[in-house]
Amino acid sequence: MKTVAYTDVLYRAAELASRTRDKLPLSEATILQAAIAVDLQDVWNKQVWPELNPDPVQVSPTAQVFSKQEGDAGEMGDIITILTANPLATTRYRAVGFMERDNAVWIDEPLATVWVDYMLPVPDLMSLSVTTLNNYPIPQRFRNYLSLRGAGMLLNADVAGSGNAYLGLAETALATQVMRLPGAPDWRQVRPRTGFGRRPSSQSQL
Repeated sequence: MKTVAYTDVLYRAAELASRTRDKLPLSEATILQAAIAVDLQDVWNKQVWPELNPDPVQVSPTAQVFSKQEGDAGEMGDIITILTANPLATTRYRAVGFMERDNAVWIDEPLATVWVDYMLPVPDLMSLSVTTLNNYPIPQRFRNYLSLRGAGMLLNADVAGSGNAYLGLAETALATQVMRLPGAPDWRQVRPRTGFGRRPSSQSQL
């Protein structure tokens, strides 16, 4: 995954807002940290970004529940699709209804194993130390969006409306990234989550 350091995003936002990139007042640096953290969490799960979407993994539910492994190396973020077989190895699969709750995922059927299509967890930039934050890797595709959003917010804090042009450019930058995404694989087009205890009648049994 191509990344840039958090400071790259911060400094770009500062420069666009006519600040000295590496001499932001602590108050503005803190405000930008909060804004970038919130915007990153928002954009992270807006789409299924390929670099944030590992191959589906096999899990073995217990009593129709499995853990998202919060805090572990294999932690899962948002669950996209749950399937009865590995979609990278076979076309004989079907989607399974599910519901997320905290660190657990409930599936609609008592299956011994399922394959989980998921996003990497969103980082919490507000919880990082200064040193870790400055060097934290941000997906490169989000750099312009986050920098423009940050600059727009700073300028609007100076004079209401003065940063709106940058906010508009940020949305254009994001839309461009969305248009460049590859088409979704067949297994992801089967259907969205249904919620625990519900199964769509349109799904055929394999």
